[in-house]
Amino acid sequence: MHSSSIPRAVARLVTGLVAASVLALPGVLNAFTTFGGGTLSLSSGGFQRDVRVFENFADPTANDNLIPDDDYPGALGAQQAIWKAAAAWGSHLPSAGKNFDYDWQGSASSVGGSNDNTVSSLGSSCSGGTLAFAEGPITNGWRIRFCENRAWDDGPGAPSGFDLQGVGVHELGHTLGLGHSQPGNCGGNCFSRPVMCSTVCTDGSEERGLKADDRAGLEFLYGTIPGSKPEIIGISGTFQTGSTLTLDGLDFASTVNVKFTAGTTQNSGTIPGVVYNVPSTNGGTRVQVTIPSSARSGNVFVWQPSSNRLSNGVPIYVDEDPPVIFTVVPGTGPVRGGTVITISGDHFFPNARVEVGGLTATPLQRTETEITAVVPPGSAVGQSVSVRVTQGTGDHEVPAAWLYGENPIDFTWNGTPNPGANITITVYGPSHRDVAVAAGTPGETQALGMIFCAESPFPFVRKLNANLNTGPTGRVDVVWAGLPGEVFDQWNLIGVIKVGPGTFQNLGCVPLTVLP
Repeated sequence: MHSSSIPRAVARLVTGLVAASVLALPGVLNAFTTFGGGTLSLSSGGFQRDVRVFENFADPTANDNLIPDDDYPGALGAQQAIWKAAAAWGSHLPSAGKNFDYDWQGSASSVGGSNDNTVSSLGSSCSGGTLAFAEGPITNGWRIRFCENRAWDDGPGAPSGFDLQGVGVHELGHTLGLGHSQPGNCGGNCFSRPVMCSTVCTDGSEERGLKADDRAGLEFLYGTIPGSKPEIIGISGTFQTGSTLTLDGLDFASTVNVKFTAGTTQNSGTIPGVVYNVPSTNGGTRVQVTIPSSARSGNVFVWQPSSNRLSNGVPIYVDEDPPVIFTVVPGTGPVRGGTVITISGDHFFPNARVEVGGLTATPLQRTETEITAVVPPGSAVGQSVSVRVTQGTGDHEVPAAWLYGENPIDFTWNGTPNPGANITITVYGPSHRDVAVAAGTPGETQALGMIFCAESPFPFVRKLNANLNTGPTGRVDVVWAGLPGEVFDQWNLIGVIKVGPGTFQNLGCVPLTVLP
């Protein structure tokens, strides 16, 4: 990672990262360096801590992460990678733990100027081994550019090219005032060297978290966390624009500003996404604020101009609309549950909850317009129930969207087949049908015409039960324990269900080895 500079007379600082192998050099402590001039203070508006991304990366792998993360709401692809990079410097993380926080502002509409706090691709190649670089001066903003002659990957796993998140951590370190760590501290293991070293190890993914030297530099510039730093502990309310949001925490001033992600590049005057002059209550532990129409999913901060301090940022999903369900497919399935449904709609959050008949359906995947989930068991065949999606902006329920039907004929067992230990045999099928279940040796003929699944007869073992019925849920459970001293190999379980007068359907046999 290479650094070069342009004369200060043009008020522009360029510092960057070069791909190189790392030599094993002896380490030194407190080897960070800093730039001359100011840092990202909270005075004069304090909006130089904003971070936003213009998604003009040419590599498909730079924007193919479509897995939502509840800690980074509303951000996918390159945006999520860069937000994670900014969060690595946050006061809420033990790996940073200093008095600094970036403020996520989402998408940028362009690459912006050198003081618009944007991250983007340069759109062209860089000379030498440079991967990316930061522009300043940082006293009134900055800009980060990634060189397009490199292959970039947004993670979150091992990257197929250079890691946007890891390299982003390094460049954001420059924007908050850190130079490159001194060379004597940059040898040895890739996972222990500072992220502010001038060269990158392998693909840069080792730089996703700060090291001791980075923390020391951060503390030198911004200090340790003051005891009176405002802290948001929890948020509650309806997370919809125009609704009341409650922030509970500690050390709120009597009057504060509340700042939301708003996707804005404005950094002076009355800023969209900021609610000014909000009173705190309960001895400085609660703030209630109306979510402004400009707020978007991202983070929320309490900013105190009187003390020039900023709270930790808390992730929040914000939408101007509640969720809406269009279709539920399929609309019916067995009463035993387990059917995967697809709910199509709009304004779904990544943490949206799904209920079928008032019971939680296990989510598999959630996007803004589609949720897949596993239906829970019902209480009776023929039961028609609603499907509901619930999240911070509200909920939407569709009555009679799901019908519980008959179970397919099947049976299972679970437990440990030791002598004297219980196992449970469950038979599924149509509701209100007679059932017989037995265990025996292969080839044995049991009552009701049950024949086990081997050709050679063996002595009778034991019939478990008869006169059973599947009831309204189309299932029946039978608990059985092998007697002490009964030691057999390859027993078989069988289930038989009555499908008509005097007619039984053999469900088949399942091998069961009884252990000594």
